[in-house]
Amino acid sequence: MLDTSLSQTAIWKSIKKFYVDNFIVTPVHFERVLSSKTKPSQDKWVVVSLDDFAPGHISESILYNYIFSKRDFERDELFEIKDAIMELVFPGSFPLYDVSSIPWEPAGAVSIYFHRLGKVQYTPDQCKMLSLTFRLKWASVWS
Repeated sequence: MLDTSLSQTAIWKSIKKFYVDNFIVTPVHFERVLSSKTKPSQDKWVVVSLDDFAPGHISESILYNYIFSKRDFERDELFEIKDAIMELVFPGSFPLYDVSSIPWEPAGAVSIYFHRLGKVQYTPDQCKMLSLTFRLKWASVWS
């Protein structure tokens, strides 16, 4: 069986648990929600995505946060959400869980490093979007 530290499923579910348990500023989605037409009742939201998974003795991946706001003419809410995400990840790590058992058991920690802050962009329906990218690294066990 694949060790938890090499499981992309375990990393992804641990990230989702981290956001769901700790981020209360605005709705968080783990699917592609790039337009207010998709979620018309929401004025602001965050889309979290995991990509570039690279397993190894020190595994790593990229965590993307896409922050959206509409009716935010001066971008105040956009930057407030960005600051809240930075505050959330400031401790520098979050728990990695073994998701193969119920209840989930802690199996380690994932280090999180600031990578890049994108420029404010506009979607076709004039929502503002800001991307915030982090690099994740964690020790892995090769059996």
